[in-house]
Amino acid sequence: QYLGFNGLHTDSNGSKSLSYSSNVSGVVQSTTYGNTNLELSRHVINLEAYGLFNTGLNLGLTFLKGNMKSSGDQGVNNILASGTGTPANGSSLGSVSLGTWYGAAGNHDLDGDALIVNLNYTIKALRSATVGVEFMDSDPDAFLYDSAARNRVGFYTARGGNSFHYYWSQPIDQNFRFQVGYQKVENKKTNFVGGYFGAPTDINNETTAVYSNLQFFF
Repeated sequence: QYLGFNGLHTDSNGSKSLSYSSNVSGVVQSTTYGNTNLELSRHVINLEAYGLFNTGLNLGLTFLKGNMKSSGDQGVNNILASGTGTPANGSSLGSVSLGTWYGAAGNHDLDGDALIVNLNYTIKALRSATVGVEFMDSDPDAFLYDSAARNRVGFYTARGGNSFHYYWSQPIDQNFRFQVGYQKVENKKTNFVGGYFGAPTDINNETTAVYSNLQFFF
């Protein structure tokens, strides 16, 4: 599989009012600026083997190589829009730089790899139920962009470390399946704004979750 895109910008223009007091009582107008750009590419190799050794043992291997290039800067200009005193109305109160995609302002070229192993067993006596475990070892910059998702226990978007997923998938009939699982996800890196924008920060975060779902087939 190959995935590639470019030209993803965060340019925006707008303003909002907020309280401001420093030798003056007035209103600050904050206007955003930006010229950021994101390019991303991925190459994925996937191998799946079923019924190993004439049993119900199945094996899946996936290797991902990702690259991300970003440039530019996103920030906020603060201008005194009303009020009297010092500084005077219309004075610039300075700019705040937020950075760019996955880094401080400037140009960045990041690489990351990930390996996923899925080992499971099909139990024919239980309507072909499947019990399995997935293991993933990922670099902090392997799943950039996906990692910004608000799924706090997203197994396939971890930024660094080792992650595990244990699951049982039980067919009830030919149109209905029930699954339960447990996940442990490690994250070793994040970014200043929303986890995907601005200066990077090293973290040591581990999240666990138990889930269940119902699957219907029509």
